[in-house]
Amino acid sequence: METEQYNVQENEKIEHSDVQLEINKIYNEDCIIGMEKLKEESVDCIIIDPPFNSETKMASPFRPNSKARMSEEEWFIYNNMSSRGYISWMNRVFKELNRVLKKGGHIYVFCNWRNMRNTMDILEANFFVQKDLLVWDKEHFGVGFFYRPQTEFILIAYKGMKPRPLNSKSQANIFRVKRLYRAYSIVQKPVELIERFVELSTDEGDLILDCFMCSGTTAIASRNKRRNFIGFEINKENFEESQKRLSQERLGDALLGANVK
Repeated sequence: METEQYNVQENEKIEHSDVQLEINKIYNEDCIIGMEKLKEESVDCIIIDPPFNSETKMASPFRPNSKARMSEEEWFIYNNMSSRGYISWMNRVFKELNRVLKKGGHIYVFCNWRNMRNTMDILEANFFVQKDLLVWDKEHFGVGFFYRPQTEFILIAYKGMKPRPLNSKSQANIFRVKRLYRAYSIVQKPVELIERFVELSTDEGDLILDCFMCSGTTAIASRNKRRNFIGFEINKENFEESQKRLSQERLGDALLGANVK
């Protein structure tokens, strides 16, 4: 039996003047520098989990050199910025995100209650139209000493006058997906959760951008749902973990294909 083909091309490139980027690839570089290489309105959907900057131990306003830690893991230096420094930096990121997203395209932004107001202001300042607040119910509460958090929030917005319609008319704004145990990172999201956003906001062959790839969950979800992806991850350890996970996924696909007669 012939296998179904779809238009995810491993070696396809996005051209930007004399600069080319391969898609279905994660780049180990600053996302602002990386996104400057993408053409305007070349991306169908954006799914990002930026640093929340909400448990900061203050150092310098922009790129600190201190050893401040977020919970038990120093996972990203931008979690140790002043509010003004964080907003200034995020405005630069969202300016590029707006430039590369197609009109009507959706942007999903993870946040928590502490940084939600700043994130909403940044979206509005960069001409995104905010559509809804989604809730991720992790089905089990996390660590803490007061009300222990069981939820995380996702702001969904779009570019232009009218949003692209969802691929379902019966989707609630609450997503119940179990949180990960023994995950690579405290911020790692379940592939199943990201797959739902991918299915709702894109079609097969569309291009999804994640400029904070961390361990590569958005890339894996995109591949699983037959979408193209492009991503950036500045942290070398996170980048190497994303490459390992993608290699394992490809190996699994190859073994599965070898067993199909």
